[in-house]
Amino acid sequence: MLTNILHEQKKFIWILIVIGTLWISSNLANFDIIKIGSLSNWKDISVTLHELTSPNFSADFIKHVLFLSLESILIAALGMVLALIVALCLSPLATHPFLDTDNPSYSSVLTKIRRVIRTIAASILLFFRSIPEILWAFVFVRIFGLGAGPAIFAIGITFGGIIGKMFAELIESADPRPSTMLKQNGAGTFVTFWYGIFPQIRTPWLSYVLFRFECALRSAAILGVVGAGGIGSEIELSIRYFQYDNLATALLCLLFYLIIIETIVIRFRKTHPKQFVMALCIISLVAIFGLNIPWGALLTTDAYHQISVYLMGFKNPLLTQEFILSSLSNAIDTILMALCATLGAGIMAILLAPMASSKFTLRSYLPDSPEQKLTPLKIVFLIFGVIPIRGLFQITRAIPDLIWALFFILWVGPGITAGILALSIHTFGILGRLYSDTFEDATTKYMRLIEETGGKAFVRYVYGILPQTMPTILSFTIFRFEVNIRNAVMIGFIGAGGIGDSIHTAISLFHMRELTTLLIVLLFTVAMIEALSNRIRSYITSAKYR
Repeated sequence: MLTNILHEQKKFIWILIVIGTLWISSNLANFDIIKIGSLSNWKDISVTLHELTSPNFSADFIKHVLFLSLESILIAALGMVLALIVALCLSPLATHPFLDTDNPSYSSVLTKIRRVIRTIAASILLFFRSIPEILWAFVFVRIFGLGAGPAIFAIGITFGGIIGKMFAELIESADPRPSTMLKQNGAGTFVTFWYGIFPQIRTPWLSYVLFRFECALRSAAILGVVGAGGIGSEIELSIRYFQYDNLATALLCLLFYLIIIETIVIRFRKTHPKQFVMALCIISLVAIFGLNIPWGALLTTDAYHQISVYLMGFKNPLLTQEFILSSLSNAIDTILMALCATLGAGIMAILLAPMASSKFTLRSYLPDSPEQKLTPLKIVFLIFGVIPIRGLFQITRAIPDLIWALFFILWVGPGITAGILALSIHTFGILGRLYSDTFEDATTKYMRLIEETGGKAFVRYVYGILPQTMPTILSFTIFRFEVNIRNAVMIGFIGAGGIGDSIHTAISLFHMRELTTLLIVLLFTVAMIEALSNRIRSYITSAKYR
């Protein structure tokens, strides 16, 4: 009895810590929620919203937007295949379980070699995901010129680092007991991984790949603003020339095809996940031959000359004390922006995600229970509860955070407040989707036991679903915080504050020394955050299997 009381008190303390951290970080970031209610801001945004409610539905423009949307889908598919190749090659090499660096049977030299391999692989993944895809796109535009090529390689590199990190985290968090048993029976590295670790992580691996494909579609739209093709090019032109009717049509098209693709993804995820990977490869083959990508440009001397000229600008960073302190201050602002957005979105998502899980809200976990039937009350709850919440998750994550940032900059003005609001809304949709998928995949035996003893839906959620899914939820949330740091850099490009604003200024003015220092600070910041996150995740994982 005393143990249960202490356990409940511990949960309450953690809730207070999360809320307190959100309050402190929002104050440090000078987040000004009052700006949303300003009458002058409402007047300005109402004019823009009125123009956005009159989309351009002319036949020629619809045809143009549909063609660009198809181009974005092909860009995202080919970029994802490239990202998967990067992730699958590097992620196992970046983990302790795969390389077995703590095995006492290895010689000291072999152990050191394996540790060096792990460090190199982890460092490459860190470098790939630390640099926002919009910066990679700038680099590849110098090689390929304008078009789809820069977007494909930018998505492939950045998403390769992101997916590789998540794959590595899942490997690290897998239950070590099956692997230990296989090692004790003389199994080698690959056999141990394939039969001891991979069966545990196969489902979350695939689920995350399907989710990242949706993110790749949004990134393909974002990268159009730097001339990397797809529907983003039309979005950028519409914003630049204040053609909000065209912008509304482009955003509706983006939302429409994201909803269709998510529906297909959910179908594949539940029934034929392997077929989705095959379909992704087929679409990528179409993209290779269908998109006008000058593949030969990679092999020309001009490409290497362009890269060398670009890289030579990074050889002499600006290391004055004043500029370094200013860069660190901007990096802290970016961290606070990402932290506020992730915590705020996570709190809202954990409250609403159960409602989006029909398996949890509308069905019983006992096969012969009368609660399996759809009653009129459940139908009403489905129409006014489950479907609207799923729709809210879909809309908030379908619109890229860069577009949300543009909207809030128009509303509350440039700065960190607009950045936090944009990241919060986008992250809310993403975490809501991830949380609800996690609840759908939860082991049902605990819920059945609770239901057999008369436990209702709330009791099943608190004592059956949350305890087993909380490690995964925390892992997703912490990892999303890391991703949001990169996203905060991206939205800083358009005036949302932080180090991204400074990087954009340095690029625009060709101040390569300042840009070099800012990128070094960014890499250092991401590395420190990830080191702290890894410690937290290790604690969560060890607690899970204690």
